Amino acid sequence: MSPHPFRGRIWARLGLSTLAVTLLATQLQCSGGNEDSVENAPPSANSSEAAKAIARENVLPGSSAWRMGNHAMNGQLAAYADRESYAAGSDVRIFVSANPPGQFSWKIFRMGGYRGMGGRLYGEGGPIPASRQADPTFEPTTGLVATDWTPTLTLTTRHADGTSWLTGVYLALLTKADGWQTYAIFIVRDDSRDAEVAVHLPTATWHAYNDFGGESLYVSSHGLPGGHARKVSLDRPITLGFGSGKFLYEEAEAVRWLEDRGYDVEYHSSVDIGGSAGRIGNHKLYMTIGHDEYATMATLDRLEQALTAGTSLAFLTGNTLVWQVRYEQNDRVMVGYKELAAEDPMRLINPRLTSALFRDPIVNRPENQITGVMSDGSHNEQPTDWIVTNPDHWVYANTGLTNGSHIPNLVFYEWDSLVANGVTPSGLIVLASSVVPNNIRPGSRHEATIYERGRAFVFAAGTIYFNQHMNSQPVVGQMVSNLLDRAGTTAYQP
Repeated sequence: MSPHPFRGRIWARLGLSTLAVTLLATQLQCSGGNEDSVENAPPSANSSEAAKAIARENVLPGSSAWRMGNHAMNGQLAAYADRESYAAGSDVRIFVSANPPGQFSWKIFRMGGYRGMGGRLYGEGGPIPASRQADPTFEPTTGLVATDWTPTLTLTTRHADGTSWLTGVYLALLTKADGWQTYAIFIVRDDSRDAEVAVHLPTATWHAYNDFGGESLYVSSHGLPGGHARKVSLDRPITLGFGSGKFLYEEAEAVRWLEDRGYDVEYHSSVDIGGSAGRIGNHKLYMTIGHDEYATMATLDRLEQALTAGTSLAFLTGNTLVWQVRYEQNDRVMVGYKELAAEDPMRLINPRLTSALFRDPIVNRPENQITGVMSDGSHNEQPTDWIVTNPDHWVYANTGLTNGSHIPNLVFYEWDSLVANGVTPSGLIVLASSVVPNNIRPGSRHEATIYERGRAFVFAAGTIYFNQHMNSQPVVGQMVSNLLDRAGTTAYQP
């Protein structure tokens, strides 16, 4: 993608109050076919019934219309929501820019299992006019790129009967009159109760890689010294996944698997976990999926507190909790100096909050202190196998795996391994171990581990692609089922 596709300074001028009324009126005017039904899951009055909400939701007719066919890759259409997540029942503001200006229609999908459809249509509307919005601002010292756009549409996370939308991952699919399409993604939380399973979508990693406007924590099209920005804004469209972040290709499979089986889950963003108002709650299991590379000090604090309180932790990923970041400006700017940490002014204020590696001496909180394993910075271009050790462990129950069994293609791109740094948790058990062929650090190993703390456990898959095989490889799904069972969760029936 070019550094920034928007040239010109034309503001959207549609009155929000009028638009909001129009959208609320059209929100549930969906097509009447079985695939796009918007029948509501029955409301629940008590905690036992509330736990079945995900199971009931996913037997409702789904829709595959969330799939995009004409990706707007060069600024023809771009959008983002004003928050990563929203409390159920609140309003969502979406900012849209069109080049050239034109009309667009929208559909909102809740993502899940839905009998193989992957999503369910929650509402649709339009056509609505969209202007070509202003170029983003660029701050040359930190590389911060941010937009100052006018909201284009507002919609509510309430059904027509007044009940709130279910916690979940939602995709807004926007389609311009000339056919170009883009996504805006957001999470709906249920702050009224603690589900049995808290699922963390690592949105901090999405934003670290997002190069809208030519800057990210990896690249700088403006030629910043060090080759990347030090700060990134959440107030801009996400170039990854055409606006969906890493969700569709790193996290959606795990969400489908969990919801198909009726687990009582709720969803959180990285800001929810590690931002200024973060919470994990009293869950039986905390599960992180996707690529959980970036975290705040508060995130690690809350994970440690949850573990002490008896919440089990499952890191179904690799390259986990590597870089410390922090949030500013009401959690809408993420700071990550990374290997340029000597420039971070936080070094002189509170050195432990310096945005460096968690394992760096100035921070001194190695990630394996909680996960059990650590990334060595290697990566590969071809997937390799997970090789089983300790097959009698309960994680492998009902899998039929034996010592040395291979699970194909499970170790890919980035992985974790044991490290002798003096903080490895006691009682750590290695569940998989193998040498991973790569050209960066020959001899680098992948290891998956587990250890127990009181009635809780901590599992680390040690590979980014673990959760992507939960549907395609039954033994992987069985391992996750074993983790959920051990944590005391239930796969509910509708």
